Amino acid sequence: MTRSDFDVVVIGGGVGALTAALFAAQHGLRTVVATDMILGGQVLDVEEIINYPGMPTPISGVDLCANIEAQALAAGATFNYERATSIVHEGGRFRVGSDSAELTARSVIVGTGSTPASLRIPGEEEYAGRGVSHCASCDAGFFRGETVAVIGSGDSAADGALVAAKSAAEVVIVAREGKLHAAASTQARLQGASRIRIMNAHEPVEIVGQNNAVTALRLRDASAGNTFDLPVSGVFIYVGLQPNTELLAPLVDVTSTGHVVTTADMETTIPGLFAIGDIRAGFAGYVVNAASDGAVAAVAALQRTREEARLHV
Repeated sequence: MTRSDFDVVVIGGGVGALTAALFAAQHGLRTVVATDMILGGQVLDVEEIINYPGMPTPISGVDLCANIEAQALAAGATFNYERATSIVHEGGRFRVGSDSAELTARSVIVGTGSTPASLRIPGEEEYAGRGVSHCASCDAGFFRGETVAVIGSGDSAADGALVAAKSAAEVVIVAREGKLHAAASTQARLQGASRIRIMNAHEPVEIVGQNNAVTALRLRDASAGNTFDLPVSGVFIYVGLQPNTELLAPLVDVTSTGHVVTTADMETTIPGLFAIGDIRAGFAGYVVNAASDGAVAAVAALQRTREEARLHV
């Protein structure tokens, strides 16, 4: 196993983690990013980010992450393209393990992102990858000219519907609540999309299929109380996210929903261990917030490194 020593180990490959690596490296910290080969996390499903400051035109999540990765590399950050499997805290330092490396550092910044939440209804697991998906950008092209359902009421569901509408003949947004909660600008785009219609206050109860393919989404009308089948070939699910805090939960304080408790500097209950992005409690949810978290954590790690250096003078 390769062993290397750094000032900061950043865990994750999303916007927050990459921004943390960029800022840490720019400030002269020896920085390494431990991440999967594919960068981006949930933002990979976003084809057009339209509210990132300074971007005159929409940018895809893939391109945004690639740009920040290039900036971090140019600033001097290195990348270990393996998923981190452990964090050990001993004697004021950290050891981050992966399949073939052990990375040690004064500070660790964790931005491991989230996993799409499940509906937990019959047919969801059975037809996963055979009509059921959490990624319209990845899979909408398989349903060209067909009808698909998008389940959810927030920005992710709205964005997914707009992506799916580029390929599908019709996209039905199924909102379990009485109305959508997406940003007003996104809802305006939905209203201008002729291939999209919205069904509010309907509860999915089963995904129906035949011959290893989805054929319908069974719905319960919350107002009328009746159940009926909506014929669809695909179902895209956007009903929230579960924080990927497996590495941190045994070490630090977390909320009842599994989100990590941090200070304003993104520091957890262990000094030098930071949590950023949608794994932390109170995260606002936008891509720009993830970038901000990463920058804040990197500056806090820099201050920690400087303080330790002064103590050893």
